[in-house]
Amino acid sequence: MYKFIPLFITAFLFNSCKKDDPRTVKIQFVQCKSFPSVDGNGNPWDAGDGPDTFLRITKNGSVLFQSDVYEDNNTGADIAEISPILTIEDNSKSISIEILDADGSTNQSMGFTTITLNSYTSDGLYEEYPYSIESSSSGYTFEISGLVWE
Repeated sequence: MYKFIPLFITAFLFNSCKKDDPRTVKIQFVQCKSFPSVDGNGNPWDAGDGPDTFLRITKNGSVLFQSDVYEDNNTGADIAEISPILTIEDNSKSISIEILDADGSTNQSMGFTTITLNSYTSDGLYEEYPYSIESSSSGYTFEISGLVWE
């Protein structure tokens, strides 16, 4: 009987020292690292030049962040610093990151990705939560970085 008491105490102390899994994530930067030079129909984004790009982050259809137009006639990557830093209260919910082309009074969606933040973690230890997350599909590569898990 007494042989199991130290084992029980050791297991109890180990489990009580483990940090709770963070539920909140703060995001400092969002970037579209690459996008196709033409739209889905093979046409240029804007006639005669590149798209006028900006980035948007949404959750359940609500806009959480939208950058200014990053670059008129953009031919490369698009990055935006999020100020103030965006706080996602429940990291088990999906967010969408979208790159858009500003065309006067209308905005054309160029592409997007959906990320569930906590699916990029390993076993719930703070040291194993990433500083950045990258997601690619259909010629688009998005990255969020400056992540702080709380």
